[in-house]
Amino acid sequence: MSREQSLVVAIRALVWLALISVSVGLFVLQLHAPPHGWVDAWRTNRLLLANRLPILLVIGIAGAGSLVSVALYLRRHGLERAATLHRLARILSPLALLGLLPGVANHATWDNPLQVCLVSAGFVILCEALTRTSLGAWYEPDGTAAAPLRKHTLPPSLAGRVWPILVALGVVAYAGYMCHFTVINHRAFNTSSFDLGIYDNQFWQALHGHPFRSTPVLRNEGNWSVLKTHAELGMYVLLPFYALRPRAETLLSIQSIVLAIGAVPVYRFAARRLSRPIGCLLAWSYLIYPPLHGANLYDFHFQPIAAVCVLWAIALLDEGRRIGFGIAFALALSCREDIALMTFAYGGFLVVSGERPRDGAIIASLSLLYFALVKFAVMPLFGSWWFAEMYKDLYPPDAQGYGGILQTLLANPTYVLRTLLVPDKLRYVLQLFVSLAFLPLRRLHLWLLLFPGAFLTLLTTRYPATLGISFQYPSYWFALAFPATVYALVMLRDADEGLIRMRSALVALGVGSLLMSVHFGAIPPRARVGAGFGLARFTALTQADIEKEKNLKELMAMVPPEARIAVSENELPHVSGRAECYSLKYGAADADYVLYANGSQGEKEGQAELRMGRMKIVATRPGMFLLQSTPHH
Repeated sequence: MSREQSLVVAIRALVWLALISVSVGLFVLQLHAPPHGWVDAWRTNRLLLANRLPILLVIGIAGAGSLVSVALYLRRHGLERAATLHRLARILSPLALLGLLPGVANHATWDNPLQVCLVSAGFVILCEALTRTSLGAWYEPDGTAAAPLRKHTLPPSLAGRVWPILVALGVVAYAGYMCHFTVINHRAFNTSSFDLGIYDNQFWQALHGHPFRSTPVLRNEGNWSVLKTHAELGMYVLLPFYALRPRAETLLSIQSIVLAIGAVPVYRFAARRLSRPIGCLLAWSYLIYPPLHGANLYDFHFQPIAAVCVLWAIALLDEGRRIGFGIAFALALSCREDIALMTFAYGGFLVVSGERPRDGAIIASLSLLYFALVKFAVMPLFGSWWFAEMYKDLYPPDAQGYGGILQTLLANPTYVLRTLLVPDKLRYVLQLFVSLAFLPLRRLHLWLLLFPGAFLTLLTTRYPATLGISFQYPSYWFALAFPATVYALVMLRDADEGLIRMRSALVALGVGSLLMSVHFGAIPPRARVGAGFGLARFTALTQADIEKEKNLKELMAMVPPEARIAVSENELPHVSGRAECYSLKYGAADADYVLYANGSQGEKEGQAELRMGRMKIVATRPGMFLLQSTPHH
């Protein structure tokens, strides 16, 4: 290396080391500064000069210290040792991000979730790039030629047990945590008739010999069958567990336990394709994945249950366990008719990728046949529903329904793209994929696995629920996004400098998972976690909550079991185990009784019944009213 080249390398090393020193100094300074002062500085730039001086001092000392250190080192060892110094700087390069970490990880720094997601995405991308630089330098003994990475593993006797045990501990901890807090959230009257009351009533009706009937959602129809909305045949698989204690809390606990168990197929699939430590990392990333938490905290739905069945189907097929795969595949399809789109996409991926073309063709064909038969032949026998309206902006002027949507997708893709390029959809995609370091998006053929999520959420228009991670809809994504992450890691491993690339991506995935969990996750408890259209409740029950439960039971004890009752939104899931109960927010209609609480949706409708003389008050409790229809009505 010539003297001029050595000088250039020395300058690069100086720049890197100065940047690292400044970043580490700022990180330490921020750890010892008053938190609110830093947040105010980050948000408003109103930090006074007197308070800026320590920051400027750290920058000056770090920069000067780096310059002096590099100069002394080169004077002692000679300019030809600049390459060694540069290699050290590259190895330490990830430390250059430390100074940014407190600001990036502090949710209060940013104005809105989109800003949080964009900054987190940038941090994760930089983290992967600098980790790759660091690993590349670490395995260059002479500063030029990269040496192959060596695998460092635990002793075989220990490795066979430690990683599954860590996954099992995560599963048990998650299940216990979510069972506790979803029940607390419910008992604090933070759940609603849409959708926990609907499902509790549906299970209760099935248990009492009325299959696929739910009165809260269909009470104005006369046709009680929920088969017009969704074909959730898997209800009968869960019904024996519900029968042990038939109430809404049981459904919440079932959902939490099933979602926790989803970490097991994630681990098994990743461990078989990559390694057990990577499988453990992905399983824990799954358990702290914010969209998983949102689906878990928002009442009860079949999409999260189906997502776990899909994960099991993928893992079992990969292991060659065809009987187990067949069971998991059937269970997934039984959860909802649109889950067939997920298994169709997986089958199509197996064909396109050449992994299992014959199996993929069979899976895709059966999925498409099931979807077409149930959606367009069986369900219309029980009535029509409004779900196509979620895509209303995609209707052409002379066609409506799914046919019109398909016409727009094929004939006017430019307009479709316009509906996709909006801030809410960008924020949603980032919330889904920053945790996974964008790995599922890195190979075009992996996008096939993401088709169901895109079709069922991103293509919707003017329906905000499908673009929120606090609802059930992310289930369409993560059931296939985690396997797609494994496939992407395998591809990185098998490419040039494969282990360096894969390990850098794993570091980014770990950082992204932690960062997004800090911002949007529900572990540990925090006040800003979404659950449906509101926020989840993690605080202990208050005496007022306990009194309200007691008062509600006392009022319901006055209502005959066979009576028709319309109940306000947050109270209905607590009383939905009966033959006919309606959501009061849509009016009382032909109800014999009305029950509502102050501040709950349905309060205005209950008061309107009183004003018009159709109902009279028969009992009250603090903030709660029970009405009965008047004789002439």
